[in-house]
Amino acid sequence: MSSALLQLTALMTMTIDHIGYRLFPGTELLRMIGRLSFPLFVFMLTEGFVYTGSQKNYLKRLALFALLSEVPYKLFTSGPYWRRWRATRYRMSSTSSFSSSQPSGALSSPRISTGSILP
Repeated sequence: MSSALLQLTALMTMTIDHIGYRLFPGTELLRMIGRLSFPLFVFMLTEGFVYTGSQKNYLKRLALFALLSEVPYKLFTSGPYWRRWRATRYRMSSTSSFSSSQPSGALSSPRISTGSILP
């Protein structure tokens, strides 16, 4: 299998994983498919390290890319829009779970008030 095909496969499985994480959090099949991407990326990373002309420059580029990738990652996992969206989904899925089974004096789970989910 060529390097380009491995990269495309890893990219597609990672995209499937992210779609499953964001849009369908209860669907484990999408997350399992996405787990195939990590070993493929690690294989390509180590192959690139072994066959590069300068391992020092390779590590510098890798560290720079990691730093640049941190901002989109933080926005993806904890940005203000996604926090509101995730809290709203949690609130909608947990409103009827424990309400009737708790005694009247019991502490209830905190409800997160987020207002509108639109930015």
